[in-house]
Amino acid sequence: MSVSEILANLWGSIEYFFLGLLVGILIIFLLRKGGYLKREHDFMKVIVSLYYLYFPIVFALMFWFTGTILEVRAETHKAVDKVFLYMADHGSRELKAFFDTNVDAYLSETELPSNKQMAIDFVESEYLKNQYYIFKQTLRITIETLLDYTIGDATNPQKRIKALTDGVSVSIFQAALSPIKKSVIMDLDMIFGVFLIPIIFGFFGAMSLPSLEIAYAAYLRRKATQVIETE
Repeated sequence: MSVSEILANLWGSIEYFFLGLLVGILIIFLLRKGGYLKREHDFMKVIVSLYYLYFPIVFALMFWFTGTILEVRAETHKAVDKVFLYMADHGSRELKAFFDTNVDAYLSETELPSNKQMAIDFVESEYLKNQYYIFKQTLRITIETLLDYTIGDATNPQKRIKALTDGVSVSIFQAALSPIKKSVIMDLDMIFGVFLIPIIFGFFGAMSLPSLEIAYAAYLRRKATQVIETE
């Protein structure tokens, strides 16, 4: 992904930035309303005053980066859908054309080759000569599965050839490609999950000291209140 595409995705998810900003402001408002930002010492008052800027910025950046990854993930899923739809449509048409062309050659043989061999013959034919290796191998696995499922190896040659020349519909091709597509999407989601890990750790790291300071201040205030009540 180029720098321009990254910047475009960051700008496209800018609404997440403002959402995070609002969440940060809301949390500061609730902390202030609950009295958690009151301090006695001047130095701590200065520190706490920085929270009014720090919290919204940290939440805004966390939401923004997370939103950008989610947006890229959604676009990637759409791209995968388009690729597999193209594969099903293209594969269906080219497979029928391939068997129409090679039907006589197959029938002249004493024994038809296995479904695996016919799938290999297809991906190595001129019909797919300009396609990428991964495209060919995905189609090979899919076609072999389709042939095993639709016609098997046990039927006689004439029936097998008829089934082959009748062609495989795009919808059946899509169904056969579905498990591979799901596997690809799961792998991509794992990659996006890895990108989210530093964002999550960064967020909790950035919020750890302020959170501990607020919790400790609340503890001291509660302890002081208990002492006053005992007296």
